Amino acid sequence: MNWLKCAALAFVLHLSWEMADMPLYRGTSARPWWEALLPCARAALFDVVLTLATSPPAPLEYSGG
Repeated sequence: MNWLKCAALAFVLHLSWEMADMPLYRGTSARPWWEALLPCARAALFDVVLTLATSPPAPLEYSGG
């Protein structure tokens, strides 16, 4: 999996997690989801950066022969 696919998958997973736990924070349970989307997206982007920074490099592919 190249880094772009990894980043996209990490963003989707982190954004879903951020949106799911947003109602647990004080003052945000009454917010509509579209108002919570921008802060959650920013947090998810930060999580993607951490994911890519801490993930091990991909192994080299065997070219055969």
